Amino acid sequence: MPFIAVLAGNGWSIFFMYLMAKVIGAWCAGCLTIHAINLLLLIIVVVTCPRWWRKRIAPSLAAAHPNVPPKTVIPHPTARLALVTLALAACFGLIGGAIAVAAVLALEVAKSKPIVEEVVGDPEILARMYSKRDKIELPVAPDAPACGAAHGAPLTMIVFSDLTCSNCKEFEELLTETILPRSGDRLRVVFKHFPLSDRCNPYVRARGYPQSCEAACAVEAARLQGGNELFWKMLAEVRAHSEDLASFDYRAEAVKLGLDGDRFLADMRSAAVRNRIHEDVELGHKLAVEATPTVFLNDRIVPDVAHDKPAFWELMCERLADNRTAVKPSVTSTAPSLTKADSAPGLPR
Repeated sequence: MPFIAVLAGNGWSIFFMYLMAKVIGAWCAGCLTIHAINLLLLIIVVVTCPRWWRKRIAPSLAAAHPNVPPKTVIPHPTARLALVTLALAACFGLIGGAIAVAAVLALEVAKSKPIVEEVVGDPEILARMYSKRDKIELPVAPDAPACGAAHGAPLTMIVFSDLTCSNCKEFEELLTETILPRSGDRLRVVFKHFPLSDRCNPYVRARGYPQSCEAACAVEAARLQGGNELFWKMLAEVRAHSEDLASFDYRAEAVKLGLDGDRFLADMRSAAVRNRIHEDVELGHKLAVEATPTVFLNDRIVPDVAHDKPAFWELMCERLADNRTAVKPSVTSTAPSLTKADSAPGLPR
């Protein structure tokens, strides 16, 4: 029985090695190790199976030692040994099979990767993905923090963000350095809070970023006292110190920016600030926002794979701007520009 089980395992090993050699065209070191173990088990079973050679040498042993009484022959292999060997062979066979299947799947993924990269890198495909998303009317308060083009621009991007989220910071850097400079003053960016912390967002599943809520209160307190411009200045400082916000002195930074420190701290704890963050969080929840950044463009959610594709944003600026005539504002906008040449504060770099 053990011999048959191990022999079967070696048969599977031969089959899997054939797959690697002829079908996959690549060799898996882990798989070869398992197959070598299978071969070793076969050798051990053959060597330790004594029935055939016991019968052969029994007469000569009896003649050489006539005074030694014959021992009771214990069946070999025992049922326990046979069961253990069979179980080991089955386990090694399953492991080898699993590794072989994983190798095949990994190869298929590797073959598909260039195709996937080509698809997600095609702005036309991304534009079609975007256009198929449902359109949802998104409310924007008149005093909502915004940057880029003036109110009434043909494109409005709404970003749900967490001030301690590294992905959000990277996306904002892309906005500053690439997307907005190429938008030709056609894109307005509106900031929405969605802190990934259960301290002020009951919809997150875990503790998340513990400093998110305090940071959100800080930028909102700066906006209450200093308007849109001070919102972005404080946001830039928060981003710059995102690695050590636990020890960040918000009051000192507010004073440095020209704000009243005591009023700033009072505003951070005020109902007005809490309500603004709560409104953004509730809106995000209704829109099924779960991660940050979540981006909407002209009331449609942007696919995650399109976030970091400048070609997609250029295409959207051209198409959506052509389909909608920009409404020129009757008053001068206070939204700061984010172009590199602009000295006004904008998103952090």
